[in-house]
This record gives sequence, structure tokens and C-alpha cells, in this order.
Amino acid sequence: WANRNENFNEVQALAGNCCVLRSVVYKMKIYDTSKPNK
Repeated sequence: WANRNENFNEVQALAGNCCVLRSVVYKMKIYDTSKPNK
């Protein structure tokens, strides 16, 4: 059980990192399209 729990925490951490990366990329895209001169 301990091993499975560690794996679960690892998966949750990876999912959290993916969400953070996604939101950063999303904000960068918005910033990119809102720039006047492309």
C-alpha cells in the first residue's frame, strides 16, 4: 500500500505540473496575440 500511495502522489504531482505548464503556455499565447506588432 505504501508503494502504491507514493506512486499516486507522484502522479498527482505530475498532473499538477502539467496544469501549471498548460496555464503558463496559455497566458503566453494570450500575451503573444495581444502584442500590437507581431
